[in-house]
Amino acid sequence: MKESFVETHAHLAHNFAYSEWDKVADSGLVEQIWLHAIDCVHSPRHSGNQAVLEVARHYPGLVKPFAFCRLDGSPDQVAAFKDAGFSGLKFIYPVADYDNPSFFPIYEQAEKYEMPCFFHVGIIAKRTSDELLFPGQLASPRRMRPCMLDTLSAEFPHLKIIAGHMGVPWCNELFETLWYYPNVRCCICGFSDYQYLLKFLNSADSEHVPYYRKLMFASDAAYGTPGVFDTVVRRAIFFREFFTEIGADAPWATCTEQFMKENALTFLSRL
Repeated sequence: MKESFVETHAHLAHNFAYSEWDKVADSGLVEQIWLHAIDCVHSPRHSGNQAVLEVARHYPGLVKPFAFCRLDGSPDQVAAFKDAGFSGLKFIYPVADYDNPSFFPIYEQAEKYEMPCFFHVGIIAKRTSDELLFPGQLASPRRMRPCMLDTLSAEFPHLKIIAGHMGVPWCNELFETLWYYPNVRCCICGFSDYQYLLKFLNSADSEHVPYYRKLMFASDAAYGTPGVFDTVVRRAIFFREFFTEIGADAPWATCTEQFMKENALTFLSRL
């Protein structure tokens, strides 16, 4: 594969090697990697904020770091993350529903400082509460339902919101959010419901923007260990073939580049 792509949902392996990252950087296949920190579990498989920021500094322009942000923390952390060099914020495993009003000061600061917000939505990896780092955390998809992004989109219309995954098993909620709100996008990775994807790729939102202009490629892979980037490239090849072959008779057949990179670059052009 020679065509490049933007990776909008990636993690940093806990035991990563820069030699593996050099392979990614030297491949010429990736224009940007939005690298998400995870700082909320014991013995994580993924690295946290400090390591993610270090890798981003090592590969300027290629890696766009997203800081794990505690929604129950101080709103001042948003400005601190921006000053440190982070490109956006990552939310996962909240201690209450995403649209709990107590979290609004965080979103207000994110909107003020133009920090894009990436929300895990829907089904999540099996974890017990003792694996999670903060009091009140649970591995509960109910706290991360896509419909909660409706509230945030309405209250903070200038906040750039990215839904991570399709929100399975609430795909209908996700696409309803995409239908109503122009400041929401979705990365397609992980456990995807391809029936819903095929159905809605042929539709448009309330402002007549086709859904294929609001979806973005991602792998959710943990970069930095042997073989991982090969898996990402195979995933990219799959989606290129998905658009050109499965969508051969659909309007989105010619929109592969939009999905693979242009939608992401346009949405977050300031990064």
